[in-house]
Amino acid sequence: MNRQVSPRIIELMCSRLCHDLISPVGAVSNGLEFLSDSDPDMAADALSLVGASAKQTSDRLAFFRMAFGHGSGATKPIQQAEVQGLINGIVAEKKVSLQWACPDGDIPRPVARLILCLSLLAIETLTRGGDVTVSVLAPMETGEIRINAAGHSMSVRPDIRDALAVDTPLEMLTPRNVHAHYAALICDELERSLSVGDAEGSRVHFTVLPSS
Repeated sequence: MNRQVSPRIIELMCSRLCHDLISPVGAVSNGLEFLSDSDPDMAADALSLVGASAKQTSDRLAFFRMAFGHGSGATKPIQQAEVQGLINGIVAEKKVSLQWACPDGDIPRPVARLILCLSLLAIETLTRGGDVTVSVLAPMETGEIRINAAGHSMSVRPDIRDALAVDTPLEMLTPRNVHAHYAALICDELERSLSVGDAEGSRVHFTVLPSS
């Protein structure tokens, strides 16, 4: 169903995105400053820092644009390779690998956005590295979505669990969990239900069930 989104949620989303971008952007700035002040022997290290940080910034921007943005192609389906590439751009920063198991065909954009949001939540549970598996049961438009994470000493933070509901009070939302609430809003828009669970600190799953 369509819900009116509070300006507070937009403010929190902006804070979250700025927080996630400020570090690599700052590293680019520091690298350029270091490059201008350092001796020629250190230039290669400075250029390496700038290049790595610029790529990290670009990868995050591309991910956020697709997951949270609304562009001119907002109704067009997304190729699976593009969605995989966006997630791989995020896991490349961590000791996390991506496994993909989806039926053939492009992904409807709302489903792709949901996959990206839940994949980000799954990646965040893997503080010591691990694996994220994305699977969708046919048909792509309405099939069950499963995002599983496997690693060590992992769990879903309580504030994330609280945010994974469309009726979460605004005062419980912060820049650290607002993206989870955004995922819940997408599920609500698709008239589907979302569940989350973990097992003995080694597995976490996010499951989106088809509408009944």
